[in-house]
Amino acid sequence: LLKRLEADDKESYDLFGTSVAISGDYIVVGAYKEDDSADAAGSVYVFKHKTDSDIEQIAKIQADDADKSDWFGFDVAI
Repeated sequence: LLKRLEADDKESYDLFGTSVAISGDYIVVGAYKEDDSADAAGSVYVFKHKTDSDIEQIAKIQADDADKSDWFGFDVAI
């Protein structure tokens, strides 16, 4: 079963999905142009696969010291 992942707070040009890592029931997705903290500071979203058809966003991670053009989430690993 294929499932489309989307950030709960998706916006155009966040570049959500440029980097993805999967381990077991967890999926980590980078959105390095996400700009809630600062312009292009970036974020990482964590999803958990709960059942065959249910995948839930369980976290949004941002740098504590986010600054313009940090590109946090350009690469992700789990």
